[in-house]
Amino acid sequence: MELAEPSGTNSDNARDDSPTGEPSVSSSLEHLVAGSQGVTTKRIDLALLEGQELLSRTLQLAALVAFAMVLAAIRHDIAEKVGEIGEHLRAQAPQPAAPANGPSA
Repeated sequence: MELAEPSGTNSDNARDDSPTGEPSVSSSLEHLVAGSQGVTTKRIDLALLEGQELLSRTLQLAALVAFAMVLAAIRHDIAEKVGEIGEHLRAQAPQPAAPANGPSA
């Protein structure tokens, strides 16, 4: 029973597929295809990871904008209430009586 060699070894190079001791063309093509598939898989994984990061950042930015809008709305409401309270207090404040004799020196 033979154990499988891990990928990335030169098992194809160890075999003598041709009389000159070099690997055959088909063996070289298999090796090339396997390497290309590995590169393609890694690029796809990287693209997916970058897409997830972009989506995460976009959602974080959207949440931050929504939070800022809520704070702005609350601030606007508070400013309106403070203005209303100020007007109410000014309306209730007693007006100082004007002196009948005029200004005193």
